[in-house]
Amino acid sequence: MTTDRRHLRFAAGMVVATGGAWAALSARLAGDGQAPTATGPLPVAPGDWYHLQSRWVLPVLVLLWFVLGLSAHWISRFMGGGGTLRGTLGAVGLGWSVPLLLFLVLPDLAIYTWGGMDAMRWAVRIVGPLTVAGCWAGTTLALTQAHPSLSKGQARAAALMALTIAGLVGGPFLR
Repeated sequence: MTTDRRHLRFAAGMVVATGGAWAALSARLAGDGQAPTATGPLPVAPGDWYHLQSRWVLPVLVLLWFVLGLSAHWISRFMGGGGTLRGTLGAVGLGWSVPLLLFLVLPDLAIYTWGGMDAMRWAVRIVGPLTVAGCWAGTTLALTQAHPSLSKGQARAAALMALTIAGLVGGPFLR
């Protein structure tokens, strides 16, 4: 098995683990009767949001991994990167899902367990920017590995553009 295939499998496992943890958090919030303050453009009652999110968050994260990976690969190739799609998907899957798990999902679970929904709403001021920075840094590092001919500035720009595209696709589904 090639290195790219191993990285791809490991990345898939991390994306699924992150989605599973987020689904468990959403199910806990739903079970406790919690609701987000807003549901965005989707026609879902706030009281039903976390229950539904617990069902769709895993497939949405897998979709977003592909959107992010494909976007990052195409943008990197346009900028002169010479990496493979498989290598990009593997690297970006790890570079994105690990910070998402470590800076958003697990802290939200711990904060909710410790202080409830009010603490979680307050902590988003810290957890949110850390998650964005972590995902951007992780995706940038992934692109420097998958497309070694990119400069660090090009990798940062490609990561930011690809994360923006993925955010536009997934934003309506995630709270």
